[in-house]
Amino acid sequence: MMSTTASTSPSSGPDDGTASESGSSGDTEGTTAGAEAPTVVEFTVNGDERPEAVEAAQALQLRVVAEDDGDVVSATFSHGGDVVAVGEPVGDGAFEVEWVVSGAEFNTMDPLQVVVVDDDGLEGTASVQLDVEMPNGGLIEEWTFDSGVIATAYGISPDPEGEEVVWVGQRTLGDQSSNARFARADGGWVDTIADDSEFASDVVRDGQDLVSAISLGFGVNRTTAIRFFDSQGNEGSTVELEGAPGPSTANHPVALERDAVGRLYVLSVYTSGNPPQGSYLMRLSANGAIDWERDLTGWSRADGSAFVHDFDVSPEGRIALAGTSGNQGWIGVLDSDGGLEEQLVVGDFSQSVIYDIAWSGESDVVAVGATNDGDGWTRWARAYSDELLPGWEDTAAPTGAFTQAVGTDHLGRVVTLSAEACELNTDSFAFEECRLVVRKYSPDGILLWQEQPEGGNREFNGPVLLLPGFKPDVEFDRFGYIYFSALHEFQAADGSARSEWWMQKHHP
Repeated sequence: MMSTTASTSPSSGPDDGTASESGSSGDTEGTTAGAEAPTVVEFTVNGDERPEAVEAAQALQLRVVAEDDGDVVSATFSHGGDVVAVGEPVGDGAFEVEWVVSGAEFNTMDPLQVVVVDDDGLEGTASVQLDVEMPNGGLIEEWTFDSGVIATAYGISPDPEGEEVVWVGQRTLGDQSSNARFARADGGWVDTIADDSEFASDVVRDGQDLVSAISLGFGVNRTTAIRFFDSQGNEGSTVELEGAPGPSTANHPVALERDAVGRLYVLSVYTSGNPPQGSYLMRLSANGAIDWERDLTGWSRADGSAFVHDFDVSPEGRIALAGTSGNQGWIGVLDSDGGLEEQLVVGDFSQSVIYDIAWSGESDVVAVGATNDGDGWTRWARAYSDELLPGWEDTAAPTGAFTQAVGTDHLGRVVTLSAEACELNTDSFAFEECRLVVRKYSPDGILLWQEQPEGGNREFNGPVLLLPGFKPDVEFDRFGYIYFSALHEFQAADGSARSEWWMQKHHP
C-alpha cells in the first residue's frame, strides 16, 4: 500500500457534475466535461514511501507516477510552501527529478507535496512526510600535514560529489628547495613532489583529471606553467607559458580557473623595472595554447596601474577581477574575449584593497578585502550589480582584519574567509597571529552563521605583503559543502610555530 495521502482537485463545475477550469471560457468548459483528474499511485523519495529525516545536505531522488484518462503533462514538487523541483517525464505517467537540499534554510517538518496536471488542466495531489533537520554550518573534517619546516596550501579543489579533495601549494624539507605538493584526502594517492617547481598556486579539475598552475624554476628564474595530472596523480605534460609582458625578469602564477567549455585562465604576477610588480591574465585552450593575454597593470584602458589579486569566471565566460589601483580597491569586468566592459575604483575610504571576487547569481559580484580610514584595517565585503552599482555591505570596527577569500555556491549563497586581530611583523612583512573567521551569507547579504576554526586561537597568517595573491581559498561541491584552506601555523611541542598544510570541510 502506498503511504502517501492523495486527492484530486478539479476546479468546481456546474451542478450537473461536469468539471471546468476556474476562470476559463465556456469553450474550455466543454472540452473538460466528463474528464477525470489524474490520480497519484506512487510517490517516493529515494525509492521510499516513508523517507527518513534529512540530516545532511544531499541529492534526493523524487519520483511520482500518476494515472489519468488522458496524458499527465507535469509534476511540480513543493516543500514548506515553496516549489523545489519540477519533474521530468520518463514515460507511463512517471516523473522523476533530483532535488538538492543544502543548508538549514531548507529545514521544515512540513510534508513534501506534488501536484500533477493532465492535458485537460485537471490536477491531482499527493504528499509524503519529509522532515529536514540539517545543521547550520559546523565542522565535518579537518586535514593537516606537518612537513617539518614549511608547508602551505594555496589552492584546493573538491570533486563535484565531495568524495575527493585535492590541494596544492608549497613545502620545504630541511635545506632542500621548496617544492610543489599535490595531495589527495581520500586515502588514494597522497603526495607528488615536483623538483623543478618552487610552488603550485592553484588547481582545477578537467573531468577526472587535474590541471595545476605552477612556478617553473625558482626565485628570479620563475616562469608560469601549467601541469596536467591524471586521476591517480601521475604527472602528464607541462606547458611553459611565455606570456609575461615586457622585459620582465620573473613571473609566477597566483590563480587558475576553468570555464564551462574547458578553457583555462591563469592570473600571474611579473617583476620588472617599472612598475616593480604587475599582473597579467591569459586565457588558454584546454591543451594549454594561449588564446589571448592582457597586461592588466600596464593596460591603458584600466584606471591607474591596476594590480589584480584574484579573479572569477562566470558560466558565460565573463571575468571579474579583484585588485588595487594606487591605494584603492579596483574591480574590473572583462567580456569573454578579454575586452574591458566595466571598471570601478572603490573611492569611499582613505585606503582599500580587494583580495577576491566571486560571481553571484546571473550577473552580480561580491568583492571582499579590507579598508582603512586612518584607524586601522578592517574587514570588508560588498555586493555589486552587473553595472557595478553597490548593494549590500558587511564591515566592522578596525581590528587588523582582512577578508581575503570569497566564494558562492549553486544557490548564490556567499562564504567569506577573514584573518582578524592580526599583528604586522615588520621583519617578515606579514600580518601574523590572526584569528580565522568563516562567515556565510544569504544571496541578499543576511548573515546565516559564522565560525572560528581552531577554537579562536590566533594561529593563522593574514596578508603576506611580499607575496601578493597568496591567501586562503574557498570552494564548494555540488551539494553546497564548503572546503577552505588558510595559512595556518602549527604549534609544536617546544612552543615554536611553523606553517603546515591545513584545510577543513564544513556543512552548508
